[in-house]
Amino acid sequence: MLLQYFKNSPFSTIDASHIHNITPEQAEQMIKENKIYLLDVRSQGEYDEKHYKNANLIPSNELESRIDEIPTDKPVLMHCRSGSRAANVSHVFADRTGQEIYILAGFPLYSEELIEK
Repeated sequence: MLLQYFKNSPFSTIDASHIHNITPEQAEQMIKENKIYLLDVRSQGEYDEKHYKNANLIPSNELESRIDEIPTDKPVLMHCRSGSRAANVSHVFADRTGQEIYILAGFPLYSEELIEK
């Protein structure tokens, strides 16, 4: 996965120590406990089709310019359709804030009770 590339590349200047891949079960628990800022980095169209309840949409191509919209008092659970976009932009966020970032690979997933259509 791209995140592993960032962590293992000898040429990388990215500090990926605050970025973690998590399982669907871990993500579901975090979402239910509401102890994270849930960030959807998919497109507006993907979000409109179906999204997690309480998800905050900032498309990956807008994250750098909108990073100040993300609160810094909670860890961030970032997701997209496959995990690639989230992994791609996670370093921008981690470098700027030093916050813990959890990446969930895939959507829609898991419990239908967490989904809004």
